[in-house]
Amino acid sequence: RVWVGGGQHGASESAACFVFDPARAELGWVEGPPLTHARHSLGFVCASDGFLYAIGGTSYGAHRTVVERIDPIHSPDQWEQLQDIPYAPSEQGYAVAGADGRIYLPGGWLPGCTDRTLRFDPRDGNWDVMSARLSLARSNIAVAIDEQGRIICIGGDCCESYSRVEALDTQPCPADFNADGAVNTLDFIAFLNTWAAGCP
Repeated sequence: RVWVGGGQHGASESAACFVFDPARAELGWVEGPPLTHARHSLGFVCASDGFLYAIGGTSYGAHRTVVERIDPIHSPDQWEQLQDIPYAPSEQGYAVAGADGRIYLPGGWLPGCTDRTLRFDPRDGNWDVMSARLSLARSNIAVAIDEQGRIICIGGDCCESYSRVEALDTQPCPADFNADGAVNTLDFIAFLNTWAAGCP
């Protein structure tokens, strides 16, 4: 099934959701359970755990950190609110599920364009900010995932439009010991700390 949610109608933000089932196309778009928070420009993504996530967004000029999810198969009637994102990047309107099962939100506007990437792990419900940065700070990026599991960040803008294309590899990397998205001396230190701690 295809889900759409949130948006803006005139001067008012919407919490409405609509669902289209290709197997029952004759029904057209059917109204689904409304979001708990009305907003537009939110990230809408289905993750590896089978849940559909609605992340961030903007309502009445304020950028929201709210995160909610729904189980479209087993509990399709109610959204569940989760831990907020660490900061509210406006002009986001996108999120993408990586090959490692996490959800990524690259770039955005804080205010001021950012080169940081927010990452959410559905397994423990925690957000973190990756140490790996985009090569160019920008918002309004088009994102996709390729057959190699890389997140492709396309274009974007920051007071001017960009044609930059870059990839973020989200395949699990054994050398990335602290799972921050970069392989560096911090991974070696994390390994030494774990080794020094021994077994419980």
